[in-house]
Amino acid sequence: GSGDNTFLVRLKSEKEKLKNERSILEIQSLFQQAFKDKKITGLIIQPFFEGISEGEYACVFLDSELTHVAKRYPGIFETKKEPIEILHVPKEVQQLALDCQEALVDISDKIRKGYKPVYSRCDIIKNKGKYFLMEAEMAEPDLLIRTISSPKKKSEVIGKLARIISERSR
Repeated sequence: GSGDNTFLVRLKSEKEKLKNERSILEIQSLFQQAFKDKKITGLIIQPFFEGISEGEYACVFLDSELTHVAKRYPGIFETKKEPIEILHVPKEVQQLALDCQEALVDISDKIRKGYKPVYSRCDIIKNKGKYFLMEAEMAEPDLLIRTISSPKKKSEVIGKLARIISERSR
């Protein structure tokens, strides 16, 4: 959920404590209360990759076309998102995102023959010299359009999304 209720838990203490870093006991208490109060009904636990501190590439696809990429940083470090021109995205990131998109299209087609996702996003990080897919989504309220710095590009992406929705709703 856009990094809401994201916490870093370390098994051993480090000298520098990061924003939203908690002890295991603090997390246990926090989530027990949240479940009891029904504020949350589930959670995701992921391993922490040091490379995430350098940000992740959020690769956005509309109708299977890579339209824009934003570099995002998790809230435990800071809450910033910066646009990146696709030309400046490493080729390995672009290829991994395209491979991921192809897999999402295959999955969608198996669920509903001939269906292609209107929207998808693949989040990729570099960790220890290798690129990893962290997350793939086909249902996300944040299209990261606000991170597009060029008004022309922003207008093109919004127009494309509107055309896809219009065509598919007929």
